[in-house]
Amino acid sequence: MSTQGDQTMNLLNEAARRYPEAISFLAGRPPQAHVSARHTGAWLAHFIERTAKSPDDEAIRWTDAGQYSDTSGTVRETAAEYLRRSGLPMATAHACAVTNGAQEAFAICLAGLVGRDGVAFTSDPCYIGFSGAARVLGIALECAPDDGSFIDRLHERLVAGGPPVACVYVIPDFSNPGAQVMSLADRERLLALASTYEFTIIEDAAYRYYRFSGTALPTIKSLDRDGHVVYVESFAKTVLPGLRVAVMFADRQDAQAVTLADRFSWIKSYLSVATSPITQGMLAGLLMQQDYRLEHWVAPRVDEVRRNCEHMCEALERELAPLRASGIAWRKPEGGFFLTVDLPFVFDTEGFLDCARDDGVLAMPMQLFSTMGRGCNQMRLAFSNVSPASIDAGVARLSRFIARRCEATRPEMRASPSPG
Repeated sequence: MSTQGDQTMNLLNEAARRYPEAISFLAGRPPQAHVSARHTGAWLAHFIERTAKSPDDEAIRWTDAGQYSDTSGTVRETAAEYLRRSGLPMATAHACAVTNGAQEAFAICLAGLVGRDGVAFTSDPCYIGFSGAARVLGIALECAPDDGSFIDRLHERLVAGGPPVACVYVIPDFSNPGAQVMSLADRERLLALASTYEFTIIEDAAYRYYRFSGTALPTIKSLDRDGHVVYVESFAKTVLPGLRVAVMFADRQDAQAVTLADRFSWIKSYLSVATSPITQGMLAGLLMQQDYRLEHWVAPRVDEVRRNCEHMCEALERELAPLRASGIAWRKPEGGFFLTVDLPFVFDTEGFLDCARDDGVLAMPMQLFSTMGRGCNQMRLAFSNVSPASIDAGVARLSRFIARRCEATRPEMRASPSPG
């Protein structure tokens, strides 16, 4: 990863502090109106009451909730039932592990799957949480452009040989940062390659509920018949980020019928010992209240994020349409938390800081997600947790910055020789 890539988390964490009046399109978060810890205690109580066998057992369960707990998770049965009702009928408790958010799951997968001579493979630009975890663990990461040719490039790499590809990380639905959707054909091709070349697919399902248009596609794991997919679902976007809980479903077995999830448990025991049984119980209580399904629960926030997306696209059309001739372009995503704007000039950390300081708006340079130097002429805008009024004001401010940069680059564009 580049030095600029190392700055990504610092930018996210420090920008609001440095420019408190700026409108931020940086962080992909669920809508603020739907994030409250007010009822989490009741969720935990519901879980304990539902699972206790007697009043005495209930008292024991309350004690257990505050004690050290099982490394793989205390609510694996609940998690497996949720997965079964969510389109993974093969899910079993012993093949599930509960982790401290998806971030820990990715670190566990990398540590457990990639040997000394192997590599991890992913798209570029890539979610910084995965590429950053690989960097911290000292694991080699290879990438292919996230431009529709990813599976072809992966196939070429596998055929060419070299260090073995141990795992391939993908966000098939509304990827972060590019909001791409992997086609059904490519999901099937990826599975076929995994079977042929014996690598593991890490499927990140963080955004799969947030579809605004088009037809929902099956998860890669639901198509998996041989255990080649490790499915990771965070509940940060669908329930509460503050719970820091995710479920990892890894059902591939070795000759002794030991699941990959059990192997991962050993690694987790040295990373975090366990996931808090208190927050696990909170999540489990909510899932029980919702009959182990989240479609109804998530629907109001999906509607709000959809409205925000449409509002941002309308604002971009209103403010930036006059600049289309300069090379400005954007794509309305089918879902997720982000959209990408193509620019006729380089938008890097310097441009980011200029935009924040001079125009009062925070937009993420796409190149900060790249290990290949891609995305230099793009910015990512997060719309999930921004009010319509802030979207209007922020896009208006952003248009002033873009117009000024376009004007500044026109002499350079005129001086450049035409192609051919």
